Amino acid sequence: MGILVSQSWLRGERDSISRQRERLPLADYVTRITPSWTRPDPLAPYLDILERAPHGDLREVVAAPPQHGKTTATLHAIAQWISTYPGLRHIFATYADDRAQRVANEAAPIFLRAGLRWRSAKGFWVFSNGSTVLWTALGGQITGQPCDGVFVIDDPYKDRKQANSPAYRRDLLDRMDDVVKTRLHRGASVVLQAARWHPEDLSGEMIRRGWPYTNLKAICDGIDQPALDKRKPGEPLWPARKSLDDLRKIERENAFNFSSLYQGTPKPRAGKLFRDPTYYDAGRLPDGYQIGYGIDCAYTKKTASDWSVVVRLARHQPPAPRARPGEEAPPLPDPVYYVLGVWRVQAKAPDFLRLLRARVAERRGRVWWYAAGIEKGVADFMRGGVPGLEIMNATEDKFARAQGTSASWNGGRVLWPAYDEEPDWSIIATDEIVNFSGISDPHDDVVDALVAAHDGLEKFGEGEPFDESYDDQLPNLRY
Repeated sequence: MGILVSQSWLRGERDSISRQRERLPLADYVTRITPSWTRPDPLAPYLDILERAPHGDLREVVAAPPQHGKTTATLHAIAQWISTYPGLRHIFATYADDRAQRVANEAAPIFLRAGLRWRSAKGFWVFSNGSTVLWTALGGQITGQPCDGVFVIDDPYKDRKQANSPAYRRDLLDRMDDVVKTRLHRGASVVLQAARWHPEDLSGEMIRRGWPYTNLKAICDGIDQPALDKRKPGEPLWPARKSLDDLRKIERENAFNFSSLYQGTPKPRAGKLFRDPTYYDAGRLPDGYQIGYGIDCAYTKKTASDWSVVVRLARHQPPAPRARPGEEAPPLPDPVYYVLGVWRVQAKAPDFLRLLRARVAERRGRVWWYAAGIEKGVADFMRGGVPGLEIMNATEDKFARAQGTSASWNGGRVLWPAYDEEPDWSIIATDEIVNFSGISDPHDDVVDALVAAHDGLEKFGEGEPFDESYDDQLPNLRY
């Protein structure tokens, strides 16, 4: 006995088969919908996953370097899924609702160019052919929304701070187990494409559970290379977006970040974050700079560790190159920082306060300190004795806070004074900096103070300007 089906259902099935036969390869579809976008052939291994995802029952982890178009390629794929497989329900989840909304805003013109029409309410889009897309945070309101199409998880971490938090990582893993898995219907796929921040991030956990890992490395090294990645070792992923020279510069400035974000191979934190120093002639600075201080405080005398440290830093902003006639003015170069002095003592707060006041009296400048917990209670005492002291909340651990300073240091933009005969203080301080790992270092007080001075001058304002020549003004640098 045959199975009776309606004529309308049969027509729908025929139309669906016809659409699938006529479906363009995703790389061609991208350039047809958005002609201004370069054909994304370098992302071929990821495009292959996106093409197989609808009805594919896939579980995939993908990594690709920043600014290489993976999110834009994903949005074009969603548009093609809606056109080709009407009625499927998709979910796009990222680290926060506001980013989900920004991505949805980016998707809207792509969908319109694809001829799609929809109505929306609170991030839930319903299309005229019955397909739906929910744009949400991975920790947001997913409960109650089924997915029989593709569940895309796009960058579940905002930054390294979140990825370094064991509690945040556990919470995301719980969301995967308790919410995401329960939303999936038969045939639905999950594609987790994310920057790699930590060996135990969500991608790492899914890989350990057996999910295939497609890693599009910024620079090919021939290790675990996807079959559709035809590069030879040493070749960049997409030279038009990031040249090999650009990538090598990023690697030199912060090898730890490069391994994670650009190569998809996050490493344990143990390892040097700061390269050997770049030197300048002690006593010579360019005209026009600002003075700032970073401090790290210990409050009781100890015999082995926890020094109170003052770092004096000068910030110089090089002028922009002169524009040629008819051209726009080029952007300002990155600022350069000069370490002018380091002082450290094992002393109680009043004694350290006197040292700090003396240093600031020599060279006027604002003072910054990363403080947390009980340190904030001492901050009021310190503020009363040092005009211009500003407290920055230490919401990240030492290693995470040091990332920006490390990038400047490794890029040759934090310079160390050079002497004919290097004094003891310089040897001790540079040894601490270049051996800093962020994991139970015996001494890290100089690093903490340097990071506070760097971040204060770069992010929170400038110190007092000095336009006179620096000759003969170098203070007596000593502990």
